[in-house]
Amino acid sequence: ALLLLLTATAGALADPQAGPAGAPLGPDNWQQWWVPIMTPATGDRVFLLETVVYRPTGNGPFPLVTINHGKPRGSETMVPEMHPGYDVAAGWFVDHGFAVAVPMRRGYGSSQGQISDIAGSCDHRDYFISARMTATEMEGVITYMQRQSFVDPKNVVVLGHSWGALGALGVAYDAPLGSSALSISLAAVARSCQARFAAGRTG
Repeated sequence: ALLLLLTATAGALADPQAGPAGAPLGPDNWQQWWVPIMTPATGDRVFLLETVVYRPTGNGPFPLVTINHGKPRGSETMVPEMHPGYDVAAGWFVDHGFAVAVPMRRGYGSSQGQISDIAGSCDHRDYFISARMTATEMEGVITYMQRQSFVDPKNVVVLGHSWGALGALGVAYDAPLGSSALSISLAAVARSCQARFAAGRTG
């Protein structure tokens, strides 16, 4: 099973196209997807986000959960090595009847584009704008997944870990159609410049 998973992932990365790449695998129907998004910052240019989708067996429609990652701890050189995780959490939601999408924002992992989720310098960080910038990509994923036949577009749960939680606050502010619940997981507040109220900068 692991060999099949690695093979499917390698093939998907070689020539990405919007939508699913390969067949679902395993009991949680793990499947590589490339989710196309456009944001106000990117104009009419489309970027494909590396995403993993899990779902129960069957046609649905299932309520949707999106799980959104934080920032890497330490060197930014780790960013390209990041890939969708949260298998345990996703498995729990699948067991309870949810479809799950775990996207990587622009510039993270194998997602196209440049990272664009921070506004301001370290000492003058604008967390409101940062939350909105992060949220636009998360909302792009939600909108695309709401169009899938196996998703119930009126029932969407947004989960955020660390910096992804800041983005989830931005989603709550924008209140996109169908978002019916919001769960936040924030990192601890630290005193250093890099971590002062910086979700995701402390782990």
